Amino acid sequence: MVYNRTLEYDFEGNRRHAFWRDYSDAVNRRLLAAWRPISAEVILKTDAFDEAWSSGLAPTLDPAKLTVIDIAPAVLRRAAIHAPGLRASCADVRSLPFRDDCFDWIVSTSTLDHFASEAEIAVSLRELHRVLRPSGELLLTLDNPLNPFVALRNAMPGRWSQSAGLSSYDVGVTWSPWRLRREVQACGFTIIDASTTGQCPRVLAVLLAGLVGERGRRAILNLSLACENLRRLPTRVFTGHFTAIRAVKR
Repeated sequence: MVYNRTLEYDFEGNRRHAFWRDYSDAVNRRLLAAWRPISAEVILKTDAFDEAWSSGLAPTLDPAKLTVIDIAPAVLRRAAIHAPGLRASCADVRSLPFRDDCFDWIVSTSTLDHFASEAEIAVSLRELHRVLRPSGELLLTLDNPLNPFVALRNAMPGRWSQSAGLSSYDVGVTWSPWRLRREVQACGFTIIDASTTGQCPRVLAVLLAGLVGERGRRAILNLSLACENLRRLPTRVFTGHFTAIRAVKR
């Protein structure tokens, strides 16, 4: 799993990356609000990256009902600083330390796109299906390779994309929206909804955010969030940075 250089970056001290974190958190919170199951008493989140570098998604998910895992102990330690009392453990999503059928809702936002092989994505999907109770729901996002920015970033050597400001961490393989739908269904899920998120032009937004003051960054953030309306257009499969799937376990 590709987390090896994540903690080399000062996300909080870098205005561009801090802006993208704020934007990503806001977009994901909207997705959680729209796709939250009616009943979700036991929730799993498959990484602690959001909580390590920002307020994250834990408050939206209800910490009393939430278990967070991450493969990187350093990420978990940093998440504990931002979210005291967070129920978190070091675990690998490819081999989850939980019994079968124990979660009502699993939230996996851009976790499975940090593997070196497609086989590891498939193994992880099967593990998520195993620990989810029958009729439980999965909210899953992956990098969208049809977005030109994502395709360019993923095709470049990691250090090149990081030096160019295209990424602040190593990335892995991912699947097209259509491949993701097929694989999710093949694992035993029924898809309820599908979309793309992260519609704003990332390179332009983070460049501008790094040049302006706090008031300017708030304005750019609001404009970037307004770009989410592009998900209503047929072109959303090319503008969205992430493919999003809402599915229920059969």
